[in-house]
Amino acid sequence: ESDAELRAARFEALRYQVNPHFLFNALTSLQALIPADAERAERMVGQLAAYLRYTLLPAHVPGGSAVGGAGAGALVPLGDELAAVRAYLAVERVRFDARLDAHVHHDPAAATVPVPPLLLQ
Repeated sequence: ESDAELRAARFEALRYQVNPHFLFNALTSLQALIPADAERAERMVGQLAAYLRYTLLPAHVPGGSAVGGAGAGALVPLGDELAAVRAYLAVERVRFDARLDAHVHHDPAAATVPVPPLLLQ
């Protein structure tokens, strides 16, 4: 029963991570950006892909296994979490432009500290 609850909790976390509104808004922004600034649109696609790749890693999906075989409850380096946050913010900056002013600062030594996946999300 606890395994089922853990899977359900992970599913909910994933559902909130890949929020349909976020994806819809990102794609709509991308559609508008393509004719105006193809180079910037290409960068946005890369950032969106990086973010989705990270949030959908097997370690983060219910019943999935972690990279390296660590299984459920695996930890990821804080640096990976920060990279996902930066990718998310890059996508949102396209949508909000100057209205979004976010900065991520951390001690470089902390990048290797293991944390639960999607902790910062």
